[in-house]
Amino acid sequence: MGFPKKDKKKLLGFTLIELMVVIAILATIAAVLIPRFVRHRLQLKQAECRQSLTEILEAEHSFYNQHGSYTNDLRQLGWTPKGTPRYLYGFFDAPDDIPHTTADPAIISNCNSPPCYSTKLMTKGEKGPLYGPLTPQDLPHTTHAKDLTFKVGCVAQITNDSRLDQATMDQEGHFEPLIQFYP
Repeated sequence: MGFPKKDKKKLLGFTLIELMVVIAILATIAAVLIPRFVRHRLQLKQAECRQSLTEILEAEHSFYNQHGSYTNDLRQLGWTPKGTPRYLYGFFDAPDDIPHTTADPAIISNCNSPPCYSTKLMTKGEKGPLYGPLTPQDLPHTTHAKDLTFKVGCVAQITNDSRLDQATMDQEGHFEPLIQFYP
């Protein structure tokens, strides 16, 4: 008594080799696309900084045309960020008695028409060694506003590590993304 012969045409399914080839192809595609996707999301987040620094540049030029000098008082510029910014904007080298960052209560209350911006995303993460709000000390230390020059900066923690993302823009509109540093 023998076993019945199986007809090869009636066999359904995939062989192990075929499945392994498909998995290898999908893994290769994922290895190429996932880093590109992550990089693209990072660039979208960084675009907020560049846009806002450009707006501050325009406000500084307007202030300079009226007063003959630049200012590190964001209230005098009349600029506030829109929406819920991820970045802290302002000047590191400024007297403490003037509102020189977007985390300053005088700037937050300077909203003319709702919806006003929120500082809830301007933090260094929700846990770990960087936990807490961003402060003026986190801004690039080269930011300043003097009579004939200024350099405004932004800082945020937009990655899931302990590095802060910083950038600056000077009075000529040169945008300089800075290497993320470990505070």
